[in-house]
Amino acid sequence: MKEGGQIEAGETDGVKDDAPSGANASVGIYKTAGSELSEFFTAFHNATGAFEGPVNKLTTDDFELFDVGMDYLSPGIQIASIELYDSLEVFGKNRGEYRESKGNVITFGMNYTREEDGFSPDDKKGDVVVEKGSLDTSDNTLLHEIYVERDGAKVSRSVAEVIMLPDGSFLAQDLSKPFSQIEICFHKRISRAI
Repeated sequence: MKEGGQIEAGETDGVKDDAPSGANASVGIYKTAGSELSEFFTAFHNATGAFEGPVNKLTTDDFELFDVGMDYLSPGIQIASIELYDSLEVFGKNRGEYRESKGNVITFGMNYTREEDGFSPDDKKGDVVVEKGSLDTSDNTLLHEIYVERDGAKVSRSVAEVIMLPDGSFLAQDLSKPFSQIEICFHKRISRAI
């Protein structure tokens, strides 16, 4: 950590990260066969961890800046589940989970139908939940998608793409189209009032 609390590359809250950096940063992040998804997520988490300290120190009365504190977390939240696919023999396959390797590409996912309503009003009995993704270890590109189908139509969808660049930094995008029962009820009430 530099003087004044600035975090140097490869550090997370002042603790050195053992992830490689520089022109060949992606070389060596995969150390254990069968753990590639976990190792990719760890490299991504370590890289984004450099933002945690400065974001936590941000104080403002400007609510326009409030999203700054969450923006860097968005892709990580979307892909956090990928690590579980490296441990299916431990966690089981009760929701149709799978993980397959062919060359440098690992595909993974699950597909199940909800047997009962969930905690959220958006989670309904009979919904088909699909999660799928692929990691290409040769170019360190992760594609991840989760969607929910109800009565044959997609009612929500989230897609994330995370790429580790040659210098060890990451490019990530997270696109989401939620379907909210609460939101629809709110709009129906407003339209009735108008």
